[in-house]
Amino acid sequence: LSQGGWKIAGAEAARAEALLADRFGGELSSMIVLFTDPQGDAGSDRFQRTVADAMAPLADQPIVDGILTNPREKVLLRLLHSLHDPDNAGRRNSATEALIRIGEPAIPFIIFELGREKDVDVRLALINLLGDLRNDDGYETLLALLGQESDINLLSAIVASVGKYRRATSIALLLETLQSPDLWLKFHVIEALGEIGDRTALPSILPLYAEKSLRKPILESIAKIGDVGTVSFLLRIIAQEEKLN
Repeated sequence: LSQGGWKIAGAEAARAEALLADRFGGELSSMIVLFTDPQGDAGSDRFQRTVADAMAPLADQPIVDGILTNPREKVLLRLLHSLHDPDNAGRRNSATEALIRIGEPAIPFIIFELGREKDVDVRLALINLLGDLRNDDGYETLLALLGQESDINLLSAIVASVGKYRRATSIALLLETLQSPDLWLKFHVIEALGEIGDRTALPSILPLYAEKSLRKPILESIAKIGDVGTVSFLLRIIAQEEKLN
């Protein structure tokens, strides 16, 4: 077990496990669901290591593997509920790590929660999870949101998650999003197009180099796409920089 960044063992660990079992019904899954201070002090830094760290010494126990590979519905629901805790970053991080470890079985629950959730911070966490887990249903959900969402921060997160899939089928919608006047959103769209790595995005990306705040993601995207047709563009940039210096 991990407590406040230190590994604990022996009688102290046994006491911590007993407290967790007493509080959450005696299942080891409780250590995955809510790995927080068993005394109930939300402000404490005890038991706020991530789930991955907490489970490391227990990895050879079948019950842990069983929870991760075939999680019960109530475990998934409690993990999602933990994302709503505004005061306990350790709890939110632990829940996020556990959902990533669970993987594809968590996706229908994440999509359902995203469809009804209104809190921006929770929606951001759910969107990021769909980007990390990369599943077909998650991808379609993100594309649908990209055409509906109006909040710039959420849109930027959606764009970043779509980029993680590296699918050319999202390029048309991303290029449409690139027409937004918001530079923060443009920044993320350019990064996503670079991750996808398709040269068809270049005619839309290169003209934006005139905007100084977009130059870094544009150059990085050019490097990732790796198209020989951008050589002349890069040479012109070098020549301009030499004149200025």
